[in-house]
Amino acid sequence: MYLGTVPHDDVPGYLHAADVGISLVDDAHTLKVLEYGSAGLPVVQLRGHAEGRFSGLATFCSLDPAAIAEAIQTAIETTDTAAMRAASKRYDWASIGQVYESALRTIVTDQQ
Repeated sequence: MYLGTVPHDDVPGYLHAADVGISLVDDAHTLKVLEYGSAGLPVVQLRGHAEGRFSGLATFCSLDPAAIAEAIQTAIETTDTAAMRAASKRYDWASIGQVYESALRTIVTDQQ
C-alpha cells in the first residue's frame, strides 16, 4: 500500500518553492492548511467545514476552476501570512503526529 508520503526532510524545500498552498478538500481539520501556514504561505481552501476554523486566515473557494484561479490570485495579493503562521503555532505537532501514526498503524494492522 502506498500512502503518498515523501521524506519529511524534503517538505520544507517543496514549500519554500511554492507561492501558495492549496487544499481542495472539505475538512475542518486539514493538516495541510497548518503546514502551509507554518511555512508562511497564503492558503486557498475549499469552502465548507474549514471556514469556521480558518476564517480570516485563508481564502475560500468552490471547486470551479475559475473560482480556484481567482482565489489563488486573491490569496497571494491579500493574505496576512504572519497571522496564519501565528495561528498554526497553537497546534501541538507531536500530538498531531501521534494521531496520524496511530491511524496508519491501525490501517496497516487491519490489512494484514
